[in-house]
Amino acid sequence: LDDSNTSLGESTATASTDSGGANNYKNAPPGFNGTWRSESDMAERKIILKEIVRSVHRRRPNAPETLKKQLPMMVKKMEEALYKSAPSMEFYADLSTLEHRLEELAHKVQEQAAAMRKRQIQQFQSRR
Repeated sequence: LDDSNTSLGESTATASTDSGGANNYKNAPPGFNGTWRSESDMAERKIILKEIVRSVHRRRPNAPETLKKQLPMMVKKMEEALYKSAPSMEFYADLSTLEHRLEELAHKVQEQAAAMRKRQIQQFQSRR
């Protein structure tokens, strides 16, 4: 995976100021809390993206080609999830906790996938 393929482009919320001086976030992802996030975070977000790419490469150095093709989108989604859930820029940018936060995120995704499979099985069985 080439680090340059991990762009934040369309996922970034753009801030504008209303007449009362409050920030309004256009095209903000669900759960976006504009209290500390801003477009000036882009440099730090790119650093985190590159670190996530490095982490994935370390964990899966011989990943199959199909996974490698999915990595840019997966990494982007991982970064967005970390950014949205962070209580502050300091927490988000802390490289010493990044691996742990990625592990927690992976566990959360696995739990959500398992819950979705369970619901699908229940729906299928209820149709019988």
